Amino acid sequence: MSEKFHGYELLLLKRLQNDPEFSFEWKTKLQLKIFDEEYDLGEIPHKHWFLAVTIDRNKDRLLRFVNSQLNKTKEETYHRFGQTHLAMYLNSCHFTELHLDGIFKYGDDNTLPTEISY
Repeated sequence: MSEKFHGYELLLLKRLQNDPEFSFEWKTKLQLKIFDEEYDLGEIPHKHWFLAVTIDRNKDRLLRFVNSQLNKTKEETYHRFGQTHLAMYLNSCHFTELHLDGIFKYGDDNTLPTEISY
């Protein structure tokens, strides 16, 4: 079975990496909902559409990743230099296809992260 990585996942992982408040808030909420089959997407603000789409389309994969990150011991939380959420997610899921069309707006920096090419 092929695993596909989508642009909305890239946007989510970049936001988790670069916004500590967003990361703490949503990782905590997702951890609380790991065993809850009812995911209320109504509580996700429109500006975080990429989170809503990821939960809707790839919630099991996202929840496994969030749970693994939150369950690490203190020793494991010290990542190698340059280890990002994106790198850890890509390594944990073994993607075979990348679907990154249409994720950038006109005028945005459209450079793909280096983690994608490893």
